[in-house]
Amino acid sequence: MRTGARLTSYNSLAMTKFRALHAETFYASDGTGIVLEDFGGTGDNLLFVHATGFSARMYLPIAGELRHRFHCWGLNARFHGGSGGNFPEDLPWRVLSKDIQEAVRRIGGGAWHGFGHSYGGAGLLLAEQEQPGMFGSLFLYEPVVIGPAQPEPDEETSLAVLTRKRRQTFTTRAEAAANFASKPPMNTFDPRAIDLYLETGWTRGFDGHIHLACPREIEAEVYTQAICHDAWDRMDRVKARSLMVAGGRTDSFSFEHIAQLAARSQAAEPAVAEGLGHFGPFEVPSQVAKMAEAFLG
Repeated sequence: MRTGARLTSYNSLAMTKFRALHAETFYASDGTGIVLEDFGGTGDNLLFVHATGFSARMYLPIAGELRHRFHCWGLNARFHGGSGGNFPEDLPWRVLSKDIQEAVRRIGGGAWHGFGHSYGGAGLLLAEQEQPGMFGSLFLYEPVVIGPAQPEPDEETSLAVLTRKRRQTFTTRAEAAANFASKPPMNTFDPRAIDLYLETGWTRGFDGHIHLACPREIEAEVYTQAICHDAWDRMDRVKARSLMVAGGRTDSFSFEHIAQLAARSQAAEPAVAEGLGHFGPFEVPSQVAKMAEAFLG
């Protein structure tokens, strides 16, 4: 009996600490299924919204360090992380904003905070601009918000062009992992980030190979339309306390640009993540988690 009691106690502890992720699908107004993942935790709600081509689950290493202060959630944008695929006569950036608003409405609860990276950062800003005060605070790592002084990308080396050329199939996960770990930008990623990318960004086909889950044409289109949304012009509508972070060695959005963006809202301030690039949340998750906790907490 005592042995059984010990086993019961141990199993209870294991389930509390290592319980499986819970994902549910809600349907947007146009019928598209959006996958929302519950990362667990205690406290105010904290919504993670990911960068283009990745997924919410890739932020688990960061969420794991914030769960003692927040109930963490991960939203998967359309075509990503198991969510359906449809942009209904609208910009993908505007659609992401609407899906964020719908996710918050459906979950409900008290105070909400946001963690957005790149595409996800812009989506959170657009959602806050549509409903000022929706979020109490926002941690935004290099949100893709183009200003009037931002140079036009080179047509031969733009992200949209390069994305359309990317490899879509690997024979095995091991082959894919070795490929990503050897080339920029993923050669600087924490191994957990690559593993989570393979888990959620690739799917097994009937041929036994793994295939890119988000079509490269869709990812390229998201990049192409980044210049079309108006988050820059509506920064005065942002009421949430916001920390806008630039990587110290980024090649995407300089600190000067991020500082100019932050200056357009009385509620925002800029910061630098020393030693990190545009994909800082995947490079050193613990460093970014500490910055987020210090600000959001």
